[in-house]
Amino acid sequence: MNLAFGVFHVQSLAAAYQLANSVNHFPGTKLLELIPAHSGAYCLAEGPISQLEALLRDQRTSDIINADLIPSLDKTVLKAFYSLETANLGQSLYVVESSRLGALFTVAQAAVEIGMGILEFRAPRAGQISGVLTLTQVKNESEARIEVWLRKIRAMSALRAEKIEPIQASLAELF
Repeated sequence: MNLAFGVFHVQSLAAAYQLANSVNHFPGTKLLELIPAHSGAYCLAEGPISQLEALLRDQRTSDIINADLIPSLDKTVLKAFYSLETANLGQSLYVVESSRLGALFTVAQAAVEIGMGILEFRAPRAGQISGVLTLTQVKNESEARIEVWLRKIRAMSALRAEKIEPIQASLAELF
């Protein structure tokens, strides 16, 4: 059974500790990390999607800034996030910046689904307003697949009232 992945952005460290404590009350869920952020904190958790949804409903609404639930997160994304495994530099480079960690995880998942590689994944932590995701083409994806990925990100951006537009550079142009 694939586990879902949740990124919960909460108002304060106290709210983060409360959420972290609540995880134990939902069968099959596990807290992966608590990250102090420039505003509040992020809690990363995994478990069955129904349990993560229940965990979110269990929190005080005023404590939640935003939450992103990804039904099935590729393990490559987490390995890149924890700097355990990164891709080799390919033919193109894409840089995505966002103040919302859940958005970066969603973009990373969409990229991995079409065969892109993650070079670097930095969370927005305390003292940093934005996180950065650096991606590369590793499997000669067709331009059509890249365009579908870009459209998906732009649509997500429109839903979130936050502009997320990957910056693209061809390595042939850079060197």
